[in-house]
Amino acid sequence: MREMAWLRTTVLPSFNFFLFCRICFLGIIGSLTEILGSIGINYSSLTLASAISNLTPAFTFILAVLFRWKDWH
Repeated sequence: MREMAWLRTTVLPSFNFFLFCRICFLGIIGSLTEILGSIGINYSSLTLASAISNLTPAFTFILAVLFRWKDWH
């Protein structure tokens, strides 16, 4: 029988200062990306802003295929 993901036992790495700094850095980068993206959309037309927001599922699908997260069955 196939094993469920939540039944697996893994050893987690210790939480140290370096890991904390990495988490904070990724949070700052993600926030800046959102802020700069919304500023860029404000400088563009409403049509482009609407088209970009509607293309988000398509970009997600393309990334899933590239990283082999999506199976072709």
